[in-house]
Amino acid sequence: MKKLTLLFIALFIVLAGKAQNQQWVNHDTTNSGMPGNDVRSLAIDEQENIWIGTENNGLAHFDGTNWSIYDTASSDLPGNQVEAIAIDDQENKWIGTWEGMAKFDGASWTVYNAGLPAKMIQAITIDDQGNKWIGTTDGLAKFDGTNWSVYDTTSSGIPGNNVIAITIDDQSNKWIGTYDKGIVKFDGSNWSIYDTTTSVLPGNKVRAITTDGQGNAWIGLDGAGMANFDGSSWSIFNESNSGLPDNDLRSIAMDTQGNIWMGMTGALFGHDAGVAKFDGTNWDSYNEATSDLPNNSVPAIAIDEMENKYFGTAGGGLSVFNENGVSVKDKQQTRDNIHVYPNPAHDHVNIEKSNRKKVLSIDILNSQGKLVESIKTNSPNPEINVKELAGGIYFLKIRSENGYGIRKFLKH
Repeated sequence: MKKLTLLFIALFIVLAGKAQNQQWVNHDTTNSGMPGNDVRSLAIDEQENIWIGTENNGLAHFDGTNWSIYDTASSDLPGNQVEAIAIDDQENKWIGTWEGMAKFDGASWTVYNAGLPAKMIQAITIDDQGNKWIGTTDGLAKFDGTNWSVYDTTSSGIPGNNVIAITIDDQSNKWIGTYDKGIVKFDGSNWSIYDTTTSVLPGNKVRAITTDGQGNAWIGLDGAGMANFDGSSWSIFNESNSGLPDNDLRSIAMDTQGNIWMGMTGALFGHDAGVAKFDGTNWDSYNEATSDLPNNSVPAIAIDEMENKYFGTAGGGLSVFNENGVSVKDKQQTRDNIHVYPNPAHDHVNIEKSNRKKVLSIDILNSQGKLVESIKTNSPNPEINVKELAGGIYFLKIRSENGYGIRKFLKH
């Protein structure tokens, strides 16, 4: 037993750097630099820093130690209600507010409003070509850095202009959730609409979407639970037929094990909603009564590579949860921008760094943290062969002259 415990501790340090025993860590205006307790959006950058969009209190950045706050008074952020955050391959942050969209490169801000169909931004997603797909209250926009394209009910097959959620699957299909017109899949040419009249989707108010490596779309609905669509058949989950504690979903995310995490907002109606986890068979739920979750309304979820789950709550601030103890970054981790591609990978993986510091070694770990292969190298941008790896989720521990970084990739 002692040997097993020591092995577990060593393994966890390899994956996470340093671990805390506590499963929950909560940040709010009373104990941290949080500018407000109503969280609307979350994103995690390459350095595992968390970016937090709030309701009427601007944008917060937390690196594990220090907080930075950006609002209309202290920066060029166009609005203090931050509904969407996306991060591109150059680590630019694209911020969607109810007063337009801005790009923040870490030093300067650029505001983009001229090509938008509406200033009220509700979703931003970035595709493999770097195009930004932006959901507004009056249509969908695509921005390639220079040119704008707008898709609305008069110019395209989109069923509704009020776009709440967007995600992109491994085949580059765009899944677009509307306020009350269902969900549509756009493959670049064709629009496929799924609503209560054309499918068994139990509700038309789509609030969140994620997709998995098998091509399944997981759809969170307002008042109608969750739907799973594999391209041909549907599975519906609600309070009456599953362990889902509430039918009012607001956020969905998938962890490295393929578990689906859902944030609900039934707390607004007196329900013990909170967060649910579904592993494909079993359900677990966390709320104010059964855990340290500070608020039962959870509009945003993000999950980092150390399996910390970040829950943005409506009134309780930011809550961080990890079943194995909340993990913090090792101070030796490099702050280099390390890009791993293609991801998902088939035969090989390229590692591209933001500087010319050489990569000295690469450890490949499986999803349980077991060392699969250790590779010595002396290149700033090495390529590794993953052809013989079984399909699944892997971690690369990349050690360079500047420290180390951990990156995740999916092997198909």
